Amino acid sequence: MSATLREQATELRARVRRLETVSQDTAHREGFSLAAVERQISADETGQVFLSGEGAKGILIVGLHGLTESERSRFVGALGGLKARSNSALLALDGVRGEIRRNAAGTCWVVDLASPRRVPMFAWAAQTQGCGRSTKLGGPRLPTTNGGAHWCGLVSATMPITPEESPKACAYAQEGMACLAEHGCTPMQLEARRNAERAELCARQSAARVVVFLASKATGTTARMRGHWGDLTEFGERLMSLAMCGASQDAVVAHIRAEQAAAEEARIMAELVAEESAARARVAAEQAEAARIAAISATLRACGVTQSDWDLMTPKAQGLAQHRARLAGKM
Repeated sequence: MSATLREQATELRARVRRLETVSQDTAHREGFSLAAVERQISADETGQVFLSGEGAKGILIVGLHGLTESERSRFVGALGGLKARSNSALLALDGVRGEIRRNAAGTCWVVDLASPRRVPMFAWAAQTQGCGRSTKLGGPRLPTTNGGAHWCGLVSATMPITPEESPKACAYAQEGMACLAEHGCTPMQLEARRNAERAELCARQSAARVVVFLASKATGTTARMRGHWGDLTEFGERLMSLAMCGASQDAVVAHIRAEQAAAEEARIMAELVAEESAARARVAAEQAEAARIAAISATLRACGVTQSDWDLMTPKAQGLAQHRARLAGKM
């Protein structure tokens, strides 16, 4: 890494020299990039780096040789930020084992990454909220923007801070140890994992929506996807569940076609059942009408009257005629 960084530094120095004769402002801005690369070279070669920021005690980070190769590369790479952004390198030490202490004079913090008293450290990031409120914690901390609105820092279970001095920092250190024991990662890593899972779920949902929309458009069922208020209907939910399981557009189209065929078959069967029921009712009505006509004819014969005379009789007279026919044994 040092060889690559030295090549970058050489190119930047040459560029700054050329720009000094053209534009002092541009050369000044490029000087920040050169300073960042030189800070990376110094940290990689000496194994230590000093970070500082306005309104905060500086932080001396030593013992970079105690990191693994990947941890060291990640930390040194994060030191390449311009101005206060380089302080975000503290976030690269999240989950790394180290000792947090104050120097002998108490003027700065020391983070020793090779100390025999190393314990897991937990990084945090905060920003100033409305009315000047801030969520930053105690302990080693630095601004990550030039205006001081954003901060980051480190805490550990053994850092020299009491709960009275910074209850939130001590509580976060305990939360970090509990999270490490339960999930095997730090709170920031757990949050990043959950954010990645949510992002993956959103990406899967977006892809599923595209598949379902194209499938419904190909089968002419787009209108069935959403209800009156724009929510997914039961039909749309079924297609979304199918697409979320990894079904392709062709599979969703086949599912819709199968549902359409099943619905059409159910409709035909319902029509057949309705027609059969109507036919049975029609036959029963015809039989009932024939029985009624036969009963009327038998009554007319028993009473010895014609249909026209029967129609002219009152219900009482019809009853008396039927009574006389029954007494005569004709009914």
